[in-house]
Amino acid sequence: KKEMREIVSILLILFVSKATALTQVISSFPYPKSSLIDRGLELKAELHDTIGNAQNDYLEFELTETFRYDDGNGGKNAQIPGILLALVGLVGPCQYQGALIRNYDENDNDNVIQATVNYNKSESQEVNTDLLAAVFHKLFLQFLEIEDEIESANFSSTDNIENEMGRSAARIRFASPSFENIDSSSEVSTFLQNAGIILGTETASKGIRDDLVGIDLSKFTPFLHRYAFHHRGTDQGRTALSIIEKLSARRVPFSFRDHKKNCATINDNIGNGRNVISHEEKILPSRVVTEVMEVMDVIKERQWLSTNPDSVDGLPSLHLNLITDGSPLFAQESTPSQSTLQSDNVTFEDCIVKMTSLLKPHLNDKLLKRVRQLTNSSTVKISDVFIRSYGALELGSSNDEIDTRYGLSSHYDITSFATCVMALDESASSGKSGLFTIPTSSIGEVSNHSALRKFFSLNKGDGVVHSYDVLHGVDVDPRLNTSRTSLVVWFIDHDNKNNNMETETTEDIVEVNQSWLLHTGPGDDIGQFILALASESGFESDGGEMKLKNACDQFDLNVSSGSKGNAFALTRLGQLCDDDMLSNDYYLRIDSFLRKLNPHNPFLPKKIGEHGNANISNGEGTFECKKLAKALWYDASMRGNRISQVSLADELMLEYMTAASSDDAPYCRVDMLLMASTLFKLALNQGYRSAEDSLRRLMDVESRRLASLGVEIPSDEFFDYPVVQTILT
Repeated sequence: KKEMREIVSILLILFVSKATALTQVISSFPYPKSSLIDRGLELKAELHDTIGNAQNDYLEFELTETFRYDDGNGGKNAQIPGILLALVGLVGPCQYQGALIRNYDENDNDNVIQATVNYNKSESQEVNTDLLAAVFHKLFLQFLEIEDEIESANFSSTDNIENEMGRSAARIRFASPSFENIDSSSEVSTFLQNAGIILGTETASKGIRDDLVGIDLSKFTPFLHRYAFHHRGTDQGRTALSIIEKLSARRVPFSFRDHKKNCATINDNIGNGRNVISHEEKILPSRVVTEVMEVMDVIKERQWLSTNPDSVDGLPSLHLNLITDGSPLFAQESTPSQSTLQSDNVTFEDCIVKMTSLLKPHLNDKLLKRVRQLTNSSTVKISDVFIRSYGALELGSSNDEIDTRYGLSSHYDITSFATCVMALDESASSGKSGLFTIPTSSIGEVSNHSALRKFFSLNKGDGVVHSYDVLHGVDVDPRLNTSRTSLVVWFIDHDNKNNNMETETTEDIVEVNQSWLLHTGPGDDIGQFILALASESGFESDGGEMKLKNACDQFDLNVSSGSKGNAFALTRLGQLCDDDMLSNDYYLRIDSFLRKLNPHNPFLPKKIGEHGNANISNGEGTFECKKLAKALWYDASMRGNRISQVSLADELMLEYMTAASSDDAPYCRVDMLLMASTLFKLALNQGYRSAEDSLRRLMDVESRRLASLGVEIPSDEFFDYPVVQTILT
């Protein structure tokens, strides 16, 4: 291993600007190892003149060269094979070199890829962590592209749905990166760990290997956002954008770690019904699932699925209510026979009654008992039962187009104390499609970034139970070209008097239908945000929506949650500030915690007492909360919130269009476009499709600007402009 590192450090040739020199490097790698070192030294000398005075530019090229090296132990493993996949080098006062190597394991399977970065810094030079990250990003992007190719090949080469869902798909793993010449106590080591790039064997102890990358993505993803924004318009920034796109497209199974209880929790709060995620096998027998799906075929054939807008995203809900507020949709006088269901005279009521009669015994006798056990509450009850469909649907023979849906954006079930989702088909069996969650990060922060999704693997009849504070959503892989049908059960717990809020009394809680939402404490940013959301928009079945609104202060809850870095609360506060709905007192509190969260936030207004106060005050003794909106959106954007990314980009575009002319206006206005294009791209790369239209409009604006400067469109000069390159990345 030591000799291999020596070879890599010698062969990672520095920057070459000319294609001829690059060709010479690639074609001149001699084998075997005995001549490799000497030839590497010769190449470095030959290329010295070609490099010239280049500063902090980097070379990148791909190659697939197999080599074998001696491990020094002799015997069976004397010759260990490996494949050198890519080299990246940076040249300047500080030299950074990196290689992507595919190693064979003991069974001769080439399923492990590792990035090795060598850092050479002279004593007189300061550490440049940005350049180190640039080299690593190039290597990591190369791995993601290789992984994507393998996944696509596995998918396209299969002929049946079980293999398409990835059951037998080969996977490669990105091993913990190796950084040479870095002291574990150095500034560089601290930088890498803060970015989620964990050194050595720490990865295994932290349980980061589940998604096959030896990186803590909950830290690495926000780091990438900050890096892309800071380096906007450069190759480094565009590389970061490409990594985010690749990470967001990955489909990684959720890991149920506690095998003894077959239950995984984000922390140890399972005793009070919080942060519960539990895999429940065979809730529904195969026979019951088959009969329910036969009835569903009748319903789809007659297009009886509801197409009313969903409360989360406004798309057609494609759902079917069986039980609402604890009562069946139709009184069950008698169960329809099979012949009735197959006749032309079958009614919607027949179908609902049949499915309800099939499901109720299993929900009441088995599932309800299990949920009470998981939440440690004997007062939990079933509230609603409904069926949802996603993906490619066959809705009868009508030629009328009915919009289908492939997903549901990440959200919290604020009207349900606990939820159980059961699979009525095999579309989620691989753990790469269907229901997903986004766990709280390793440092306790919440994000809805697509790169952090973990899909639940559910066989037909299986279910997953989760509490109301678990962030979740649905994303059906369109490549499967099949539908996903699931049974959803909502549970309520009005009588649970467990309460951690110092300001509430038991009597107050009993009067609120969603009393479990009040079970939050001063340090619970997730509970605070959910309570604020419910108090703002919730509607209770008895018409008492004002009860919850009167039980708490939604503004105070959002401020408290946002002060802990909750991206949802930061986004909501940005909207409230932009609408000028917060008082002077809230302004001061938000300004204070924003400076603590990120004192380098580029959109922070000047501090109170500085000479720029006129930019904050409206002249009447109060403060304009609008001045804080961009700073709030920026902080949430860097944490991966797509709504904040688009909101901040829209605001920058508005400022660009209305900016007054001044001596520095041209430069500032161009940077507004560059910031906006980067933010829109961050949102689009997570799958936020509305950002496509925004980028088209931004391209029109940039094209008009460049045309006014005499730039021919299209032309090589046009495609070299940073805004254009960012949009087309």
